[in-house]
Amino acid sequence: MQTYINQLIEEMHKAAKDLPAKPYYDIPPEAEGIEYIIEWENTELKPMQEWIGIDKANFPPAEKLTKEELELMVEEIIKLWQAYNFSAVLPEYLPVGIAYKVLVDYFNKPVEWISKGIIDIEFCDYDPENCPFPDEYCMCKDFDENLEEEDIEEDNNLDNSYEIAILDKELNSFFNDKSIKFLPVIKMERYVEQVIQDLNSITEKENGQNKIPDNIDIRSAVDIKQLTENPFVTIEQLSGINQTVFPDHIDMDGIQIRKILKAMLELLDAYKLKVHYPKKLPFEWKYETLKDGWDTTYVKHLPGSGDDIDFCTGDPMTCPNGEYCDCNEENEDPEFDDDLPLNSDESDDIELPF
Repeated sequence: MQTYINQLIEEMHKAAKDLPAKPYYDIPPEAEGIEYIIEWENTELKPMQEWIGIDKANFPPAEKLTKEELELMVEEIIKLWQAYNFSAVLPEYLPVGIAYKVLVDYFNKPVEWISKGIIDIEFCDYDPENCPFPDEYCMCKDFDENLEEEDIEEDNNLDNSYEIAILDKELNSFFNDKSIKFLPVIKMERYVEQVIQDLNSITEKENGQNKIPDNIDIRSAVDIKQLTENPFVTIEQLSGINQTVFPDHIDMDGIQIRKILKAMLELLDAYKLKVHYPKKLPFEWKYETLKDGWDTTYVKHLPGSGDDIDFCTGDPMTCPNGEYCDCNEENEDPEFDDDLPLNSDESDDIELPF
């Protein structure tokens, strides 16, 4: 086995020197200085083993290696990755056998290669149930969401997970609690399911195309580029889902409204658009507000940094949130008394600068 390992390491050293050719692009004058963004935007997504030229199958099973051999192989794989600007993000004190398996398994995973900068390779998707690391080494367990409403902190989320979690909790309670009686709107069931299917299809497509650089410098530059170049569009224009497909809430039952609203919010998450609602706004009001604003509210599609959607007009008289509007509380100036007339006698006490 030692002879084979030595040969494999020799191949790895050779691959570390035989890097892909730096791609050539016709760089426009306005892109000078950020050529690496052009490279990142055009790089091909393909398995790491194709970039490096060493197949995953060439690595022996961890069970056939001694601890010393595992340590050597992990060290050499990390060096090889670094030569290709890949940086492995591993938990501290991770046993070498687990590290070896995780690194080798990644050789057939699709990645992007760039000639400049660092691409961080994270093996954990911050989902404890599917984490590749044992519980004691898992880096994502602290991110496990508690779906109890009182434990969900809306302001700490950069997406719509707060609203989606509440909808999930309410839907689960309806399905699990047999004492809750719902009179379904039968005639709308097939139509509602079709709308949800269309929304989910766009969501999956966008999630598959969402391309965010791991390199922080590239990510920052891409964010600025998108901010200056991407036009303002309506959600309808961005998603391709016509506003007229959404039924009025009075034509659906509570479960149907919640299910469509959840699918709408998941689609917005795919486009990194966060909706801001007053905390006590009823779910059917949330749905109607989002439906009505689908083709009238303008946003910027910023896949890297995201954008916010706030339907509040800042004026309680015109705000679509109605009696639940909290814009008056947020905009209230305690030092200014709206009830004080401009020609009040109290104005005599004001010292004018002229």
